[in-house]
Amino acid sequence: MNSIRTKLIRSFLFFAVPIVILLLFTNIYAVFLVRTQVSESYENMVALHLNQVDTALTDVEQYLSLAIYYEDSLQAIKKSQSDMSSNLARISLKNKLTNDILVYKTVDCFFAYLPEADTFLSVNKNSMEYRKRDQISIFVQNNADTDAIDFDSWKVYTIEDSHYLMRIIRSNNMYLGACIQMESLKTPMTLVDLGENIYTFFTDRSGSVLTPLNNLDLESIHEENSLIKLTQNGKKANYQFVSQSSSKGDFKLNVLIPEKNTLNYLPHILRFSFVILFVLCFIIIPAYLIFINKDILLPLKSLVASMKKVKNGDLNVRINLKPTSDEFEIVKETFNNMLIQIQDLQISVQHEKNTALKEELYRLQMQQSPHFLINSLNILYNLSGSKDYKLIEEMTLCMIRYYRFIYTNHFNFVLLKDEISHCEDYLRIQKMSMKDKLTYSFTVPDFLDDTPVPPLVVQTFLENAIKYSATEDGSVAISVNIDFSEYKQEDCIKIIVKDNGNGFPEDCLHMFNNTEKMFPQKKSEHMGIKNIQRRMALLYKGKSDIRISNSDGAKIEIYLPVSPDINIMRKLF
Repeated sequence: MNSIRTKLIRSFLFFAVPIVILLLFTNIYAVFLVRTQVSESYENMVALHLNQVDTALTDVEQYLSLAIYYEDSLQAIKKSQSDMSSNLARISLKNKLTNDILVYKTVDCFFAYLPEADTFLSVNKNSMEYRKRDQISIFVQNNADTDAIDFDSWKVYTIEDSHYLMRIIRSNNMYLGACIQMESLKTPMTLVDLGENIYTFFTDRSGSVLTPLNNLDLESIHEENSLIKLTQNGKKANYQFVSQSSSKGDFKLNVLIPEKNTLNYLPHILRFSFVILFVLCFIIIPAYLIFINKDILLPLKSLVASMKKVKNGDLNVRINLKPTSDEFEIVKETFNNMLIQIQDLQISVQHEKNTALKEELYRLQMQQSPHFLINSLNILYNLSGSKDYKLIEEMTLCMIRYYRFIYTNHFNFVLLKDEISHCEDYLRIQKMSMKDKLTYSFTVPDFLDDTPVPPLVVQTFLENAIKYSATEDGSVAISVNIDFSEYKQEDCIKIIVKDNGNGFPEDCLHMFNNTEKMFPQKKSEHMGIKNIQRRMALLYKGKSDIRISNSDGAKIEIYLPVSPDINIMRKLF
């Protein structure tokens, strides 16, 4: 979060985002205002037309209420005793309804139904098809005495996929009603120039569409005064939706205004701001970000990647930047020169380390106890007195091999089989010196014979075991077990040296296992272990380990990588 990339982006966004938000807010607010004004305008128009419709419905309702109670011909049909008088009453009622339907231009059909006289009369305007007249007649006669008809208000009825607005009044088992096709209610709206692609239609209270909409995929709608997305001729478009409910019936008048029509009311300067916002968001800002990325962020990324490689130990990396700014050129040259100097210094330090390793090995070789040499020569002298020439020959060969290994080996590493052979020579000499009070064993898999190990790494602990682990009768038992293992998720060999003595004192164990105080204060004590620990630290750089503990005697566990650093091994062969 504290990188230059983040700061550059953050500073740019600090200035750019408020400008974009301001422009965006201005445009959205302007669109909102225009949309609100358009919505209010159409709401007023819809309310005006719907008031006219409700007024006409009220007049029709009043007419029906008066007619059913005061029209003599209705009573005559009901009370007629003869066919002649009944027919005359029917003709009179039909003539009256025919004359009155011309007064109420909204109504498409007046009808009267008298079940007791088995009479159904209807007068219709020419705009109503005969099929629809029959539908209405059947519907009224079949449902007059059921709950399917609402006798209290205007109600929309759907009869065979056709929608009708009907008001039926009942009195003394007489039914007088008016029927209006929903398409007829929309006719006055079609005479007004509402604008291009503006749709007016009726729905019931549940939102089901009652009048057809040309080329518009809409069966029901539930939103009010909102923006909706509809499909017209296979293409989706946004429409502003305005709706108003009738106070007389269970229907609503609705208007759909295309969003593009609404945007036409925007001032030209605001419409131009959309272009400015588009150019700012999709051209200027991306161009600026590309520039920042190319001239600043990519060079920085290359620098950081190179530094991470150096941090991980790769000093061969070099920064290769395309020509950018002078500052990056200076950083590149300085960084590359610094790495060259570090490599030179590293080579010098490595040379000093290798020299130190040779000196350490040489000092270790020179520290071989003169007492051991004197004892060996004394053994040869005693054997010569006993004239045991076979033992003298064996002793001499062991000493030759032993001292040849000590004084002619100048390598950092030897093969494991050579180290074990050297240890066997050493233990054989010691066994002759101790008059068979020393017993030992080696367990080494054949496949580990050619594994490189530091010279004298095992013999040092064998010397320590012989020196400190002798029992009361002077006997010493030593075992060396070597096997393949794993240390720090890397393949290694595990060397275990055990003896049958009393083990290390507690203060020595604490000292050996304490990384802050690895070696004893008295330089004469355990110098061999001290030398081995120092050499392993130089050779393996933390990838090896020595664990010292007590387990029925002293126990030393040594973990050595199977493949040491090749730069240190280069003088092995």
